[in-house]
Amino acid sequence: MTSTPPEPNGPTEAQQYEHPGEQPQEQQPPAYRYPPSPPGYPPPGYPAQGWPTGYPAPPPRKRHRIFLWMFLAIQALFIVWLIVGGLNAANTASTGLPHEIARQCAHGAWHGLYNSYADCARQVRSLHNAANGIGNTIGAGLVVGIWVAVDFILGLSYLIYRMATRDRTPPMYCPPAQYPR
Repeated sequence: MTSTPPEPNGPTEAQQYEHPGEQPQEQQPPAYRYPPSPPGYPPPGYPAQGWPTGYPAPPPRKRHRIFLWMFLAIQALFIVWLIVGGLNAANTASTGLPHEIARQCAHGAWHGLYNSYADCARQVRSLHNAANGIGNTIGAGLVVGIWVAVDFILGLSYLIYRMATRDRTPPMYCPPAQYPR
């Protein structure tokens, strides 16, 4: 009984090249997106990577930009806080003034310090307006300071979030450039 020679595992030389004079070209390693899997991984019956086979791929997710809208809402709240605080300070500047003038200048309390009751009232009004302006400036400064601190914390938390959800695939290998010498 004659045995037939075993068939080759790959294509024959005539099948491999379309033109008989064609020479084999040096094969470049394929660029891969993920590092090679360790031996024995994935277990038998599981797909290598990506979405399970046999199922349609999920539709791409729409980005909701929740952080952007939350950030803009916080900015709007701080702007409203500054505007309302400034308007409230302007309205209260003269509200308590008559009581303050009466308390400081009434019943002859102005005799040792001022020449007349009108002089006392003018000085108390000036002091009251100065103190009101200083208080408004301090209040607005505190609001702006809190605003900056909140924006810094939001920016830092966004940076941490972006770093945690970034694509962890290694960059594609690019050989170093060969410069002529």
